[in-house]
Amino acid sequence: MSELNRKGGSALGPVLRFSWSHWRRQPGLVAAVAGTRLAATACEVLVPVAAGAMIDGVSSGDAAGAWGAFQAMVGLGLGMVLFRFASLSAILPLTAGQMKAVTAEAFGHVQRLSADWHADSFAGSTVRKISRGMWAADSLNDLVLMMLLPGLATLVGTVVVMAFRWPVLALAMAVGSVAYLVLAATVSTRWLAPAARRSNAWDTRVGGQLADSVGANARPLPASGARKRCWTGYWSGGARDRSPPGRGSCGTTWACWRCCGRYGWA
Repeated sequence: MSELNRKGGSALGPVLRFSWSHWRRQPGLVAAVAGTRLAATACEVLVPVAAGAMIDGVSSGDAAGAWGAFQAMVGLGLGMVLFRFASLSAILPLTAGQMKAVTAEAFGHVQRLSADWHADSFAGSTVRKISRGMWAADSLNDLVLMMLLPGLATLVGTVVVMAFRWPVLALAMAVGSVAYLVLAATVSTRWLAPAARRSNAWDTRVGGQLADSVGANARPLPASGARKRCWTGYWSGGARDRSPPGRGSCGTTWACWRCCGRYGWA
């Protein structure tokens, strides 16, 4: 990512591929979120159709048709609410699992770096980068699955519904929407993205220096990255009834165990 920042390239493609690699680990939850959001969007798009049929029934004196359209409208509204609640219930475990995996893998990668890298790098800046990436995964899931996907479905569905009644209006709406999307994408990638990259770089620099100055550059980071190997190596060895060993499987001493307990990682 830093290489992309230096060259001025777009990070959208690598970020989406990274998120896709995590979504593939939880395909059921991803399908549940996308399916329920699309179902809620379909209900929302069809509500005006049912409302129009009810108005036509009332104006023509067709009581049965108006009552049936009213029932359909109520059913669509109820379905929209239920599907939205289901999507929120599904995205919570999806995002929580992805954030946990991103954090654990990032700390594990940092732990495998050389001792020279750890000596020349501030722990506060590194932790700040990882935590910002973790929360970015949360924001990306909400943006793509909860906002962008249903928004595109609403746009396409509205244009299709209008095409059956007012083709010219549907064409004008489609052209205006495409023009708006192109303009928004251009502004975001050419002006907002470089400013956001500079803001993130200064956020990492200032936040890391502040954390290191307060903590005197304390190094809980290596223990954080090794805690999984410590616990896995110890408990998988059938030592549940023994006192903790003097040295964990990661090569650290008992201080690693005390540090994990202090910072809530154990």
